[in-house]
Amino acid sequence: LQMGLVNKVVPNDDLDREVAAWCDEIMEKSPTALALAKRSFNMDTELQRGISGMGMMGLSLYYDTEDSKEGGDFSMILSHQAATSRSKSSLGTTLFTSPI
Repeated sequence: LQMGLVNKVVPNDDLDREVAAWCDEIMEKSPTALALAKRSFNMDTELQRGISGMGMMGLSLYYDTEDSKEGGDFSMILSHQAATSRSKSSLGTTLFTSPI
């Protein structure tokens, strides 16, 4: 309560009644004022959401490129070589050569 993260603490048996009282109080307020208040709280995180969305869009664009497909193919080759080398190598050290 002192930090301002919690408005009220109630026993579990009183929770539904307390929620209903808060909802009734909120419903008495102006819908326009509530909408503006909600948007102002959400504005704090809008930039983060926009940056995240741009990153995901860029990633999806990259997945459709030849570079991405080539990288995936190369990764599969290295994984196969590593698995084959582990089964044949008693020293545990293997040097890989690029197939390119």
